[in-house]
Amino acid sequence: MTFKLILFFSILLFSGGIKSILDNGMSVHLTNEDDSTSLHVSAPYGNLEATKTFVLRSAHLDKTNKDVFTPKLLDEFTGKIEFFRYSLRHKNRY
Repeated sequence: MTFKLILFFSILLFSGGIKSILDNGMSVHLTNEDDSTSLHVSAPYGNLEATKTFVLRSAHLDKTNKDVFTPKLLDEFTGKIEFFRYSLRHKNRY
């Protein structure tokens, strides 16, 4: 499976597909050509269920991509603050 496939699942409304491919060995730490992870995609699109799945699988909340954006920063920038709120509640877990 490729990073593009995990990104596709990141923007689905339900995280069942994401859980399935993660259960089959896909890493939440995969990056694309600009060093973005699945969390960089799911957070700003406001897909909280997918985001929760990645966070619960130990995705790095403060990972920067080549543009020096973290998932939290992208979330704030797009006005989708669900991830930002969620990450504040869970920042000490990881």
